[in-house]
Amino acid sequence: MKLQAYTRTIQDILSMDKKYIIPRFQREYSWTNEQLNELWKDIIFNIKKEEDCSLNPSDYFIGSLVLVGEDTSNQLEIVDGQQRMTTLTILFSALAEAFKRIDTELANNLADGAYVYVEGRDRKFKPYFRLVTETSKPFFQTAIQYKDKQLVTPQNTEEKTLLNAYKFFDTRLKKKNLINHFNEEKDTSLDEKNEEHYILCLEAIRDQILKLETVYITVPTRNEAYTIFETLNAKGMDLSTIDLIKNSIFQFVPAEHPSDFAKETWNKVKETIRERDRDSNLSTFFRHYWISKYEGATEKNIYRSFNRHVPKIEQAMRDFLLDLEIESRVYKTIANPIELDWNKEALGVYSSLKALKTFNISSTNSLILALLVQYKDKKVSLRQLKTCVEALEKFHFIFSAVCSSRASGLESKYGKYARALRDAKNSNESNQIIQDIIKYLQEKLPKEDIFLNKWDELEYTEQNDKKKKIIQYIFAKWETNLLKTDELIVSNITIEHISPQSGKEELVGKIGNLLPLAGRINSTIGNDNFNDKIKSYRESRLETVQEFVKEYEECESWDNNAIIERSARMASIAYNKIWKI
Repeated sequence: MKLQAYTRTIQDILSMDKKYIIPRFQREYSWTNEQLNELWKDIIFNIKKEEDCSLNPSDYFIGSLVLVGEDTSNQLEIVDGQQRMTTLTILFSALAEAFKRIDTELANNLADGAYVYVEGRDRKFKPYFRLVTETSKPFFQTAIQYKDKQLVTPQNTEEKTLLNAYKFFDTRLKKKNLINHFNEEKDTSLDEKNEEHYILCLEAIRDQILKLETVYITVPTRNEAYTIFETLNAKGMDLSTIDLIKNSIFQFVPAEHPSDFAKETWNKVKETIRERDRDSNLSTFFRHYWISKYEGATEKNIYRSFNRHVPKIEQAMRDFLLDLEIESRVYKTIANPIELDWNKEALGVYSSLKALKTFNISSTNSLILALLVQYKDKKVSLRQLKTCVEALEKFHFIFSAVCSSRASGLESKYGKYARALRDAKNSNESNQIIQDIIKYLQEKLPKEDIFLNKWDELEYTEQNDKKKKIIQYIFAKWETNLLKTDELIVSNITIEHISPQSGKEELVGKIGNLLPLAGRINSTIGNDNFNDKIKSYRESRLETVQEFVKEYEECESWDNNAIIERSARMASIAYNKIWKI
């Protein structure tokens, strides 16, 4: 590989007659306040206060910049370092704006002097942006790079992140903030009302940015750049599997005027996954999708698996992207279920998906994704779908939520069943696989004595509320079981302590001492004695409460023995009836 490497400062890089292109296959801009603050602290820290009180920059290395193209070319693509270069461009733009706000002839000249590192002039004196990003056009240009910026509302996550970075630096470069920061960090005695002192600080920031050093590496071709991508990833650098896959797809599906199919489809997938939860992870979806459809693979090995399974030709990549988009829409209903996704007959599926989310279980997602895809293709019936998803719910309630068992090998097993389901040609073949799944879950289930011991650990008080959601789930499921229907989703359950929390019973938080109640009734009970509480419980329409009243209305008191006895009986019913697979 022909590779050229030099040590160059940011001033060297942004003074040359070159455009630096961030191509469309690169990752989005993603620096949060944490990374921005680290860069800001590095800049301030390396500004040295001299004995004469002047502020001077010092050498500081900020990492490598890897570029595609000949070193003599006036246009280079950024392979590695795009996050830093974008951030420094944002900072120069904010710095120019800070100078402009002073509104003196000197400050305006200094603003122009800072802005030349954002916008250059070619040999015909035509303006061009030194950094050109193809991932966020035109927002980055209009809202941040333009000298006369436009107020543009960000439309997606990347645009919001870019605007946040600009506001981050803009705030810190305000006169009062900056001078106070210098006084605190550099032990200066600058006056926040003195314009000259403010300009001194701004110039110090500018000079320190220009003094930052990089290792400036150029390679002549994109193919060599892709090799660098993979090499950096193998060395544990900050290139993720999803970056490599996106890079590969974009390489073989070029942009075509007037649209960019690959970029538009990729963004649809990403926005679909984040639609209901902005923290949802594209990499997690992709891994579950891959395991569900292609083969079992660790996060580390998925890129190699992708290269084996998806032909490196344009049409194959286009088909793959379209399939990814379709399955992302199905996946969001699994990862973040809402009741509106399901009709009345299928509410039981929603209830099970919601339960799995309550248990914080995602290892089932690859299997459920295959089930739903086959259900939509009419190769899995609604009855089969409900049976399998409910079995997963019941298994993980016992295995994970109560017993906290180790899930070693489960995700791999679910992936195998998922791929078998996708290969099924009809409902009969699907049914056999689902029966195999249920048999596997039954065999894997913890024994009853283990469950009973772990059940005794379930408790909830205001001081110990870690298990609150699980206990609310238990009572909601208990109520649904007594109603013998899944047409109604039981919700808005509050937890009543039969023996009050203010009392002296040591088992007050145990599940045997808890009842579900509507908030209205719960709020009126307070610390009543047991007989008075029974009278209040009779007002409840919950079958669980009415069952309790019938069982205990003749009791004169409620104590630890009653709590222990009720808890043991509940555990047996839970294991052998309600959550029996």
